[in-house]
Amino acid sequence: MSVSHAQALHLRLFVEGIELPVISAQVTCAPNSPAVAVIQIPPLSAATKFHPRSMVHLFFLDIYRSSPPIVVTGRVAARD
Repeated sequence: MSVSHAQALHLRLFVEGIELPVISAQVTCAPNSPAVAVIQIPPLSAATKFHPRSMVHLFFLDIYRSSPPIVVTGRVAARD
């Protein structure tokens, strides 16, 4: 029997200045191409009110560095 437990993700998500909870986030970066983030949020009524190209800020804490949190900035490209 496997045992799993929750832990803090150290993520903060803001869409148009409104903070939303985050379930998971995956950010992909490559040279000479834009950063792409896939962000999962809980099913909230606020999620149905996103407009295309809404401004998104994802802050995360790099536990291996002592610098301030890193930010990924972008826009909503698609929603399901």
